[in-house]
Amino acid sequence: MLSASWKGWSPNLAWALSITITMTLTVTVISGQPTLASDAPDYAQHVAQLGHSEFLQRELASQTLTEIGTAALPALSEGATSLDREIRMRSQRLIEIIRAADRTEKLRAFLQHDKSVNEDSLTAWNEFREVVGGDEPARLLYAKMAEHEYRLLEASSEQPAEIVAALAIRCKQLEANSRQPSEVFRPESIAALLFVAGQPGLTLTDNAGLSIYRLSTQHPTFRQYQEHPNAEEQAYLKLLGRWIAATDDASTMQPRLAIAAKLRLDSAIPLALKMLEQENLPPRVRQSAVLTIAKLGTADHVPVLERQFEDHSVASRVTHVKTKKIISCEIRDAALLAVLHLSNQSLED
Repeated sequence: MLSASWKGWSPNLAWALSITITMTLTVTVISGQPTLASDAPDYAQHVAQLGHSEFLQRELASQTLTEIGTAALPALSEGATSLDREIRMRSQRLIEIIRAADRTEKLRAFLQHDKSVNEDSLTAWNEFREVVGGDEPARLLYAKMAEHEYRLLEASSEQPAEIVAALAIRCKQLEANSRQPSEVFRPESIAALLFVAGQPGLTLTDNAGLSIYRLSTQHPTFRQYQEHPNAEEQAYLKLLGRWIAATDDASTMQPRLAIAAKLRLDSAIPLALKMLEQENLPPRVRQSAVLTIAKLGTADHVPVLERQFEDHSVASRVTHVKTKKIISCEIRDAALLAVLHLSNQSLED
């Protein structure tokens, strides 16, 4: 009995204490389990320890928070804005570490078709699948992109201005890395650039567009093109073709056409036809469009080429080997040769 415990206490004080204890036990009984404090873990105390005066305590707190994982992220986000520099820096670093570990684990489960991961929640996976497909090579390429280019994939859902800015920054970084012999070339980085830059409606900076072109030519699929590409190469070619078709970037129009023609992409002919419609383009650019149609087109494209017969613009000049005379080649000359080729005729005919 409680009354037996209050001997020697004043009646009023004993009564007040008994009421307080009874109310506390009544309020904190949850599902039959008495608790005298909140069940919610207080991760903020571990974050506070990141600023401890002793290095060992700071390291212990870092290890503890890392082991806690994603549940500690809200507390670490608070710590990342702390006025204490040590807490702030360690919190920011731990956020990166925990998110990277969580991302790696989700991608591992994704590749194993583990139902514990919600594939729809993976950054840009649904959009990527629409472009490339969802077979095993496509899933592997996506996982590599999401592991090494997660910031770029995350930016792909932002407003166009933010996407363009993110592409410009990453292009500059990758171009700088490509000039360092010690840097490892990652084809998935190029695939990520093409995937994000291939979104409709983006207007890239001239530098970014040219960077994507230069970096694309370093991809193994471009350097060692096979007539019958394997599944991974096909995925890359789909992304490349999407970028070539999606952008209206004038500074990369001719380089994009060169890539499409070399790899015989479906986007080559539509791009060449679009270029012929733009009379303000330099003659040499229009000539490349004519030659691409000659290489990849059919007899159905002859009427388009015949409309160029009145174009006297000088596209190129060459020096005759024997006479040393300079010979000018006009757009109409290239168009005539293209028509003869596609209609199986010769100059003699």
